[in-house]
Amino acid sequence: GFIGNGIVNEALARGHEVTAVSRTQFATDRQTKLRSIALDIFDKKKLTDVIRQHDVVISAFSGFAQAAPVDEAREKHIAGIK
Repeated sequence: GFIGNGIVNEALARGHEVTAVSRTQFATDRQTKLRSIALDIFDKKKLTDVIRQHDVVISAFSGFAQAAPVDEAREKHIAGIK
């Protein structure tokens, strides 16, 4: 989304390696420090597996495009980080 793209661009501009998680995977051949993963963020196990591979997590999840309640998604994000 709009906010997530801004976060990714800023992190890359600062020289960070970035893993972007979204509903659909996108091409990253132009950015060697950018990795894209398609993931259903309501899948707690897969989300946890991805989060545990990283030092920092920044979530730009809004919930507007999802059928499940935003509170449920927030709880799964937090559980995955723990």
